[in-house]
Amino acid sequence: MIPISRSGVCKAIGAFLIFAISGWAWAEQPTPEPVRKGTSNIFGNNNEDEPDQNQEQAGDFPDFLRPGVRLTYFEGSSVVQGVNSQVVPDDKGNLVDPQTGKHYRQDDMKNSGGVGYAQINVVTVDPELVAADARSFQIIDLNNNTCSATSVAALTGNADQLGMYWINPARLANMEPHADRNERVNRIQYTLNDRNYDAISMVSVSEAGYTSRIYDLKTGLLLSSSSSETGGNVNTLDKNNTITPGRGSSYISHSRFVSIRQVDIPWAQMRMPRWVSKVRQIDYQGGYTAILQGGALPGYAMAVSFSIGQVSHGCAQARMMTRSDIGNGLPPQESTVDRCFGSAMLAGLWVPPEALQQLNENQLIDKDPITRFRTTFTGIQGQSAIFVEQGPSEITQTAYDVQSGVLQGIQTRRKTAAGEMQVQLQLAGQQ
Repeated sequence: MIPISRSGVCKAIGAFLIFAISGWAWAEQPTPEPVRKGTSNIFGNNNEDEPDQNQEQAGDFPDFLRPGVRLTYFEGSSVVQGVNSQVVPDDKGNLVDPQTGKHYRQDDMKNSGGVGYAQINVVTVDPELVAADARSFQIIDLNNNTCSATSVAALTGNADQLGMYWINPARLANMEPHADRNERVNRIQYTLNDRNYDAISMVSVSEAGYTSRIYDLKTGLLLSSSSSETGGNVNTLDKNNTITPGRGSSYISHSRFVSIRQVDIPWAQMRMPRWVSKVRQIDYQGGYTAILQGGALPGYAMAVSFSIGQVSHGCAQARMMTRSDIGNGLPPQESTVDRCFGSAMLAGLWVPPEALQQLNENQLIDKDPITRFRTTFTGIQGQSAIFVEQGPSEITQTAYDVQSGVLQGIQTRRKTAAGEMQVQLQLAGQQ
């Protein structure tokens, strides 16, 4: 991997924005102002005459696979460079090819990697659509197993499969053991976390690398995955300072099943608000700033938009786009990620409004035993219902409109080595 050629500050801010907005991470600040009257007329009360868009679980699924289930995996990845340096074209580079006159520069290539947890939060289960909110956490302190939220994305499938994390046991049962040059399938006994499983092993091999996955035959859950893939050759310098092809970098990853549990979300079985099937886009605007020991740096603008696509089976699939100013005359940083939302989740685009009236002040909603993130309903302030999610190094405050259930705003704060990063976003409109 070649790092983006920007200053270290811009890289750090860019990474922070991805973590903060994708993961809805961090902040304990004043309550966001409630949405003003007339701002969001599409977010009305539920209309009983509208067709019900919520999921009805059906089909031959294992008992564990239901909305609100959380699968946790220990995962890691690394990039191992094949050469110490890479030569790339650069009109201002100080390396010149005497034969062509072209200029090059020499970039040092460094190995990188990290470990953490992936949590697959099942949102809806139906033969036509199985959807999950997949959230990642990086371990930033290995000694204390301290995690920090890093990213989130949609994971969708159907009655056959959900990404790499689940395959319908009926499909696995029909797979015949075999072996050839590129693929091998075997039934095995597999031990993980002091438990024995009747499992199936699938290995595929190519010229670039391999992928190995092991599934529990009874449930269809992924138990273990590992892969390695080497990219194409890159230009480097030999001992005579001549440009020559060198080995490309290798990407290595692994994943191990840790646990499964049903998250007790009070509103998991409630219908999504009717406005979800009507709205096409929801926009949020605000900004972010870095707080250093010497004071706060100038803030920059930020905007986040959710383009709503298919709404069915109790799930709204969306494309989230984040646009952030980074200053110094540089163009705004933009990123997109697919998301999926449902009632059976935390920190989503909505909470069913009828649930907000039934919660108690300072009610603990969930405490994850692995990541140690805890979500609390702190109470209703004006027209806003406030939730706080707190992790070891970050805190998030979200506000939901008590009438419609729509997410009104988010305020976040995360500790960094240099101080603290803060983000604040408010509902700006919808289409």
